[in-house]
Parts: sequence; C-alpha cells; structure tokens
Amino acid sequence: MRGVLFGRRWLIPHIALALAASAVAAGCETATAQSQTAWQPDRRYCVRTDVTLPQGADQLTRMANECVAASGDSDRYRAAYAAFNAARAFNQIGDTSSDPASSDALQAYASALKHIGTSLVLVSNDDPRLANESNKSKKLANDRFRLDRVNEKGRALVGLGLPMEAGAIPNSTPCSMTAREGCYTEAISWLNKNESLISPLAASPGEISDDNFYYLRGRAYAASGTDAIKAISDLQKVTAQPSLSASANGILASVSLKAGQTAARDLTNSGQNTAINFYRIAVTANPRAVEADMGLGDAYTWLGDNATVNHNENYNNAVRYYTDAINGSSDGAMQSRGYQGRGKARVALSVQPDGKNDPAMLRDAIADYNAAAGLEPKNPAPRLNLARALSKAGQLAQASTAYSQATGLMSPDSAQASAALMELGDVKAKLNAPPGEVRAAYERAKIGNRESARPDLEIGKSYFSEAVSSGDNGSLLVNASQALQAAINRAGGADAPPAPGETDVKADAYYYLSLVSAKRGSLLDAVKNADDAARVGAANPAYGLHACVAHIMRGGTSVGADNSLSCAGSDGTAQGLLLRGMFYLRNAQYVASAAKGISRDTARFAFEQGMNAADRSTTPIALEDSFKWPGAPATPPIRNLLEYGKAKAAACQGLSSTLPLSSSELRAAQSYFDFYHVEKCEPN
Repeated sequence: MRGVLFGRRWLIPHIALALAASAVAAGCETATAQSQTAWQPDRRYCVRTDVTLPQGADQLTRMANECVAASGDSDRYRAAYAAFNAARAFNQIGDTSSDPASSDALQAYASALKHIGTSLVLVSNDDPRLANESNKSKKLANDRFRLDRVNEKGRALVGLGLPMEAGAIPNSTPCSMTAREGCYTEAISWLNKNESLISPLAASPGEISDDNFYYLRGRAYAASGTDAIKAISDLQKVTAQPSLSASANGILASVSLKAGQTAARDLTNSGQNTAINFYRIAVTANPRAVEADMGLGDAYTWLGDNATVNHNENYNNAVRYYTDAINGSSDGAMQSRGYQGRGKARVALSVQPDGKNDPAMLRDAIADYNAAAGLEPKNPAPRLNLARALSKAGQLAQASTAYSQATGLMSPDSAQASAALMELGDVKAKLNAPPGEVRAAYERAKIGNRESARPDLEIGKSYFSEAVSSGDNGSLLVNASQALQAAINRAGGADAPPAPGETDVKADAYYYLSLVSAKRGSLLDAVKNADDAARVGAANPAYGLHACVAHIMRGGTSVGADNSLSCAGSDGTAQGLLLRGMFYLRNAQYVASAAKGISRDTARFAFEQGMNAADRSTTPIALEDSFKWPGAPATPPIRNLLEYGKAKAAACQGLSSTLPLSSSELRAAQSYFDFYHVEKCEPN
C-alpha cells in the first residue's frame, strides 16, 4: 500500500495489515464485553451493549442478521444499540475472514460501516441521554458505548482499505473516495474528530476502548502512509496491551523500517541519525527485524565514513548490527549482505593512527568476505571486496586470484569490470608479474570504460618501466609513447582543458611522456612535456620539480632568464631550493661573463636557503628527492648536496678544503652534479 512520508512513497506489507485484522477484532470485542454477557440467538440481546461476540462465521452471520432486524425497533435507543451490535458482528466477519482482501470481507466491512452509521444517526454521541448521565456506573457504560461506536466506524473504514486495494469493488462506494486511501483518510479524520471521547475512560482501570482507538488510528496512519511519526506514536501506546501487542508491534516494526529506509536516503549526518532512530524502534518492536538491523549497520557505516567524530564507535556499532542481521536471517543473500557490510566496517576499523592496518581486524574482514562469497558464488561483489581486503593485507597473490574470479563474474563491458581490472593490473604490477600480463589487465579494462584515460596511462607506464629495466630504447619506448599520447587525447587532448576527473591522469601522462622523450634522447620534447605536466598538474609540486630538472638537463635556452619560473623554489622545501640553485649554476654556464657572478650569487643564495630549510625540517621525507631522471645516480643526502652546491657557487673551478664532507660524500655529490651538468663551469 502506498502513501507519502516526508515527501516520498513507502509501503506497508499486506501481511502486517492482514494480521492486524484479527487483533483489532479481539480487542474491540473485549472492549464492549466488560460484563461478559454472552450473546444468545435472540433479538433481545441485540439491544445490549455488554454482549460478547459469538465464535464462528455462522453464529456471527446470525447475530448480524438478528441485529439488523432489531435495528428497526420503534425505540430509537434500542434501534441504535441493535445497529451498533450489527456493525460489530459485520466487522468481526471481515476481520476473521480467511482472506481479509476478499470481496466478501469488503462487503462485511461495508455493511458494518452502513449500520454503525445508522446507529449514530439514530442516537448521536452528543445525545443528552448518553452524554449527561449522572449515575457513575451508567455514565461509564455510556462513555464506553460512545467511544466503541467511534472505534467500530474506524474499524470498518480501516478494514475496507485492504480488499479495495486487492481490486474488490463494493456494491456501493463505502468511503468518500473510491480509492483505498479515501477509506484510510476518512478513518483518520473520523478518529481525530472524536479523540476527546477517550478522556472520560482514560483513568478507568481495565478499559481498553482507548487502546483500540489508538491502535485503529495508528493502523490507519500506517496504511495510508500520510504520517509515520503519528502512526508510530499511536502504536507505541498499545504495544503492552495483550490483545493488541502482536499486531501493533508487527505494524510498528514495518512502519518504522520503511520510515528508516526513507530517512536513510538523506545522505547527511541528520538523515542517518533519523534513520537510526526509526530502525531502533523497529528492532524494539520486532527483535528479528533483519532489515532494520541491516539498515542500522548501513547507517552507522555511513557515519563512520563521513562524520567528523566517533569514527570507530560508529564502525563498531555497524559491526554489532550487521552481526545481528547475519544471525537473525536464514536468507543467503541477506546474510551475504550482512557479511559484506561487516567486512567493510572491519576494514575501516583496521586502519591505525599511523596509517598501517591491524592484521587481526583485516583477517576478520577477509573471513567475512569469504563467507559472503560462499553464500553468493555467482555474485562478483563479495569476491571483489575480498580481493581489496587481501590487497590491503599484503596478500597480493591471493588478491590477484580473487580479482580474476570477480572479474570473471562481471560483464566484460561494464564499468564495474573496468574498475576491477584496473585494480587487478595494479596488483599484478606490485607482484612483478610479466609486463605483458599486467598490460593485458589494463587492455581489458578499456572495454568497459572507453572514455577513461587511465588504462592507456598505465599501459604506457608499464612499457616505459619495461624499457628502463631491459635497456631497450626501441619498440618499448615507441609503444610507451603511443599509449601515453592516447591517454592525453582521451583526457581532453593537447590544447583543451582536461576532461572531468582526468586532470591527474593527463598530468601524469605528460610526465611519463617527458621521461620517455628523455630516454630517447629528445631533450627538447622532454622539456616541453615536462612543462605541460607542470601546467596541467599545477596543484602537485612534484610536476614543477620535474620540469625544473628537464630545463637543467637540456641547458641552453631552457635555462634562460625567461624560464626561471620553472625553478622558482617557491615551495620553500630543501629539494626545491636545491634545484633552484642548480638551475642558476646551469644558467651561469651560458650567460655573458659580466652576468656569471650574478647567476652564481643567486645559486649560492638558493643553496643557503635550502640548508636553512633542511635544518628546520622535522621529517626525514622532507630531505628526500621526489624527482627522478632516467639513468640518474642514487641521490646523496640533500643536506650534502646543498653544502656542495654552496661551495660550487662560490668557487666554480676549485672547492674549499674546509667543505664539511668526507671524501666519499664529496665524490657522491660531485657525481650527482656532473650527471645534471652543473659540475663544470662551461656548457656541457
């Protein structure tokens, strides 16, 4: 059944409402039978308000017919009581029908609605004889009768909804609207209008007419979908009432679950916390509400991923509720979902403050994903999650196998397969698998995502790496160049801005294309591509450092004053200032004699600034170089290079004997400066 909740549509399962029918029947019967007078097949019993309903369809039908006949009594009060009891009998026939959605049930509810209407017309609830009774016991009976008539009309209206949804058409339209929502809306309106009749009975021990009222209205709100909050509030009032508890809790769990699922679509902290509150109500109403447990796990995982505080607390809560869902379900797919959710939360919990992973927590996550994969052998998702967890755990060979199994279950041309194959290629590269095997994974990834530039980038990098390790400067470099150029084209082309999401890929493609050009001996192309990498990837200082190295390596016009921005050293790091100093040493080789001193002074100042930056550094990584050039020697400590550069700038032809470096450190620095063409005073 559909209705509107917070602007969205949601469902109340038929079974909950079908079960509800029998519960409200029992409740309403008890409410009217305070003195426990058994009905007898005699019209005289139709004019009493303390009659219990008989058992069985035949006896109920007989009571209904007898009371319909008695409702023609010339005394309007007696007739009103008879019509009321006829309505009770018809409602009970509908509630105890083998199929509450059948046309027979609908006809019974329609008859109940008709006769309770007759009773209210004959004697209204405002009638002085009912409303102004001074005798205490008679007043209580009259107050109960007034509220019970309200309940019986609400009961008939609510009962009409289910068979109308199933397509049963009454002989005459029983509600103001033919759609079932009309019956539920009319029931809510009717009950709200008469809510004041609860007050006289609220303090009376043993009364359950007020419970029936709240149950009926909560059920109507739930079925109409107009206000889950009000449905929940009404149903929570009656969950302790023995005759209503099972049905009220069933509907309460269903309403709260759907409200939680609706709230969970709001991917904000507020939305997820609202969902959690609804899911908790559902679990309280039905401890075996597996979908609510699953929803709690999902909401807490989202908070762990996105909230600014209490990450581990949220993930631990997610583990708890996923565990409840797994233990509470016998459905393999649902259990698999729980294992995957718990695995994800445990992977998140495995991350330690130092960035490393807790092996024990990862083992538990891997076990969860293995369990999920066993439950759904044809579902690629558990195996993909397993592969990722194995990769995090450093079990690369097992991860490679799991990736292969996962991708084998996916459609080859899907985006999911493309992403998984890229990860497979990365894992194979870490395993030092044969380069052709690595590239094969990336080639397959292109099938499912022909717009992405990354597969071509990785293919180009693989060709370049193989060329470096093998010493092949021929076909492997040609293949690398072609793949990297293809990546640039896919990422927007040489003259256009990067395609959305491809900025880093495009910058990296230019960077590797620069390295390929350098290895092929084309320094002009190496400089151009390095500058393009720095331009496209301006947010990443590593590209700027590489561009500076390219300019230094080529020399000539590449180290002219108009190219000094390539080596500005503006990041203030020791390595950036080292390169700035090297740039001006290289520049000094080409400028006129009168300007050489200025260039060397600029270089010396950069080296001194770099030494200060190195002395201030508190992390070893800040003193490591992040730039590489094909064939470059191992980089000595940057502090040593800065010392050597400062001395070199001061005395190009001869170094001071007081340089604070050992002979081996001196040789290493000299070799480094020589490779980058800044050891000599002349162009080289």
